Amino acid sequence: MYNAGKIFPRVTMCDFTIRQMANFQDFTIECTLPINLFNEKMFIIIWFMLMLLTLWNTISLIAWIGSMFLLSRRNYVRKYLYISEKMRRSRMDMKHMRCFIDEYLRQDGVFTIRMLAKNTNDVVISEIVCKLWDHFILHHMGRREFHKNHPTDRANMDLEIETDHHKEDYVTSPTTPGNIFPA
Repeated sequence: MYNAGKIFPRVTMCDFTIRQMANFQDFTIECTLPINLFNEKMFIIIWFMLMLLTLWNTISLIAWIGSMFLLSRRNYVRKYLYISEKMRRSRMDMKHMRCFIDEYLRQDGVFTIRMLAKNTNDVVISEIVCKLWDHFILHHMGRREFHKNHPTDRANMDLEIETDHHKEDYVTSPTTPGNIFPA
């Protein structure tokens, strides 16, 4: 009853030598390996766990791919901009929002925001999206065009613009000390 084809044989043939009266005799007998019963059960459990994790990861991957390509990236980011009242429903805002998502954030930026949203709450994500939106408006869309369309945000944006520039970009006026003008 030799189980040669199994990974964990329960019964095998054992060779050993016995010394009797100054001569050695070789014996081959059938041996049982009880530890292989335990090993076989453990590896079956581990195999089923790995198959379950593989199935779970595959379903998760399909869900992420579906959320990245099938669900609208614009609706996802627009939700956070509306929550924070950074956007209105005007045509110009929609144009800026499309540019913000397609050219500034792109696919990987929205993916990063989605990953952060899975691990934090909506308030944190809203703040991050708002800061990205403000940086986009200031540095990529031009502040004059933005101020024409959003007069209420002018004070906040001007404060951020002044703090963004380095001191060496400004010179003081010789006639009125203390006033600073762009160089």
